[in-house]
Amino acid sequence: MSTLTNNHLEIQNDINRLLAQANALIDVLCVEDQYRTLDTTTLSNALWLLNDRITDIDHACQQLFKEAA
Repeated sequence: MSTLTNNHLEIQNDINRLLAQANALIDVLCVEDQYRTLDTTTLSNALWLLNDRITDIDHACQQLFKEAA
């Protein structure tokens, strides 16, 4: 059984946190079409934030894959 490094565990925790944030934002925007009540600037910023989180998740996964190799 291999032991995971602290950095490996930190990356996994980051991925979990980022996924939770992205999921929460999607839930807020989608539940009962709440996005329809937002002004365009707020909606744009929310989508920008979601894009940032997805990019952060991608980078963390790539780092995790490099460490696992």
